[in-house]
Amino acid sequence: MEDQPDVGAPAAKALSDLGYTVLEADGPLEAIELGRNQTSAIQLLVCDAVTHGMPGDVLLGLVKQFHPNIKVLFVSSRGEELTMVENAPEAGFDYLPKPFSPAALALKVREVLDRD
Repeated sequence: MEDQPDVGAPAAKALSDLGYTVLEADGPLEAIELGRNQTSAIQLLVCDAVTHGMPGDVLLGLVKQFHPNIKVLFVSSRGEELTMVENAPEAGFDYLPKPFSPAALALKVREVLDRD
């Protein structure tokens, strides 16, 4: 879920090119609706830490209602919004700062998915 097309589209393409099934959402409400309508398990939510006024941890909580085992990777370029993820590993969140390369995204996604 990314509200900046110049970030979301290349990220989705990079992951899709690696064989991941990618569901794209332009905002939190669309992401929640996708989560609600997706019948197979969603393994990972990649989203901005704060977008359209909804903190990423709130979005995660709502999506977890439909996909309780989903993992999350927060991305952001705005440090002031990262207070909720400043201790991300201790809080069970993962974080990748923007801008990131497709290779950095791929490595971080694999790391998060492989973690128990």
